[in-house]
Order: sequence, then C-alpha cells, then structure tokens
Amino acid sequence: VGMVPSSRTIAHFKQPKFPSSTSEDDGEVVKIPVLVDFAPFDPAYSFTEVRVPTERLDALLSYYSRTSILFDQSSISSLSCLGFFEDPKQARFGLIYELPKRLTISPSVPYLHNNVAPVSLQTLIQSSSKGFHRFPHPAPALEDRFRMALNLVLTCYRIHSEEHFTHKDICSSNIIFFPKSTHTLSLKPMDATHSHSSLTSNENPKSENYDMRIPYLTSFDLFTEHNLQKSPLPLESNLHRHRDDPKMRRGACGVCQYDECKCSAYRFDIYSLGMLLLEIGHWLSLGDFFKKKYSMDDFKHRVDSIWVKRLANKCGTIYMKVVQDILNRSNINITDDSLRDLYIKWINGLQKCCLLDDDEWWAPILVGKD
Repeated sequence: VGMVPSSRTIAHFKQPKFPSSTSEDDGEVVKIPVLVDFAPFDPAYSFTEVRVPTERLDALLSYYSRTSILFDQSSISSLSCLGFFEDPKQARFGLIYELPKRLTISPSVPYLHNNVAPVSLQTLIQSSSKGFHRFPHPAPALEDRFRMALNLVLTCYRIHSEEHFTHKDICSSNIIFFPKSTHTLSLKPMDATHSHSSLTSNENPKSENYDMRIPYLTSFDLFTEHNLQKSPLPLESNLHRHRDDPKMRRGACGVCQYDECKCSAYRFDIYSLGMLLLEIGHWLSLGDFFKKKYSMDDFKHRVDSIWVKRLANKCGTIYMKVVQDILNRSNINITDDSLRDLYIKWINGLQKCCLLDDDEWWAPILVGKD
C-alpha cells in the first residue's frame, strides 16, 4: 500500500570540456550528472496526433526561470531546471534538473554514478518499517524532521502564495533527498557505457546518509487534468488526496456543491501537505494508517480523531496543532486573500518547533551561593 513512485533517473548532460594548455583533444566532452524527472501524459494524444496542452508545463518553466537564482538554499525545496525534452514514443516529457551544488563533481575526477542519486521520503520511511525490512533503520532525529517539515511548508508557500501555482500530487514519493556528499554512499561504479540508470533499488537506505533537512519537491502533475478518459483513482494508492479532489470525487464537491468543482485548487495541495506532515511526524507511511475495509470517509475520520491527536506525544502540541489546522482548513474553500495569512501562521508554528534545533545543547545553570 502506498503511492506509486514517479519515474526519475540520473542521466548525463554532455558539454564541451573547458580548454586548457595541457589538453590535446579540443573536441573532448564532459558528462555532468543531472536528474531527469518524467511527466507522463495520456498516450491517446500520440495516437490521435493531437498535441497535449502544455499550459502548466509552460507555467512551471516560467516559475523556474524567475526563481532559479534562489534554488539550492535550505528554505527553497526545489531544484533548478535546466530545460526539458519530449519523448512522444513513451508519451511523456522529461524535465532536466541540476543537482545540488554540494554534489558538483570535478570533470577530471571519476565518480560513482549512483552515489549522487536521490532517495524518496517514502523509501526512507519504509526503511524504518518492520513491514518492509527485517532490520529497520531508526527514524531521523526529531529536529531534522521539524526542519524538513518547515522547509516543505516554506516551499509550498512560495509556490502557492507568490507564484499562484499548484503541484497537484504532493506525496512522500515525490519528496526526494540527496546524499550528504558524493562520498557518503559506497556503491559500485557504473559502467561507463551506460548513459543513465533508474533510481529504483533493492537497497535499504539509511536516512543518516542523506541531507534530511533539505527535501526537494519534484514530479509536478502537469498533464492528468487533460486525460481524454477520466475515472476516479483507487483509494489505496492515493491516500494523500482529499476526498473532494477531482481525481477522487464521485459526484458533487462537498464544499461548493458543483459537479465541476469551483473551489480553489490550493485546498487539495494543502490537504496533501498536511498528510505529508502527518507521515513525517509519525515517521510512518499513510498505508500504515489504512485498512482495506475502510472507505474514504472512514479513513479521514480515523486520521482526524486518532492519528493527528497522537502527534502531540510524538512531536509536541505545537506540531500537532499545525497539522490539525492544515487539514481542517483544507475542508473549506481557501481564498487568495486568506492563503498568505494561513501560511504565515503555519510557518511560525513550525519555526517554534525548530527552536529545539540548537547546536549549543548545554548551558550553564546559575545557582545561588550559600
């Protein structure tokens, strides 16, 4: 049970090698590792020779072009986009992302191909579960999870409130982390004849090898709203979606009462963000909260009445109240005017949680003299 992982791969970006006085081959090229994130579209467009609408792709690229100077900072959990290409045979677009600066490798130094590959939040949570591994790894430190949650909320704030854009598929499989350094993982070097590799692996990754404080938001849903054939998605693989989400809903929206929902699309992203923070707080997958006998209403009731409240003794009352408020607000329509104030409230709450994160772990205690 869990979200279906998106298709991502590490590939080579070829560029001419910077000329030097000692180089004998002026035509030599350098292979730079990049992340390719595939955005699929309905294959029917390829058969009908009708071009899939690209308004959301264009808007996302515009967002990246305006804000690329801000990327690779701990408070902006997005990567810098270098460009894109279309793969019509596979009915998908590929977005090419620059890796974090700390993973930049000198062209003259051979690197292990897979030791720059990211891992998803879903995979790391499952690595701590006895249901997936016989010898599970411990969860990350609480202060690391607080900082992770804060940076994700800051990123969504920027996308929603400043860019007026939506992700439409915020879930743990679309949050990724990169190794702390290129020497963190000891994997076999990739054969030089390969141009790319899948990010799927049978390894059980340890969160301590990854920079858990800097999550990256990937795999924006760019095309599914233009699918020629639409049917509700299965519940078990979409537990991060609100029951009023157009991809899940059967019948009229519970808030606006329209068959074609007229609510702000932000509310569905915000619900998914709340569910993501629920997973981070418990360090459990949403599938761990779900049983096949549950309806969507059953699942939502148990989340609100049991799992959110249990965050108080796991992460403290402030964190619990932030998650609770995010999920509650997603049950009503959210206006552009209220969006910024809501985010500021949530960010302030998580910043208070992050006060726990202090390098000065000790302080002298002043006592009176006898």
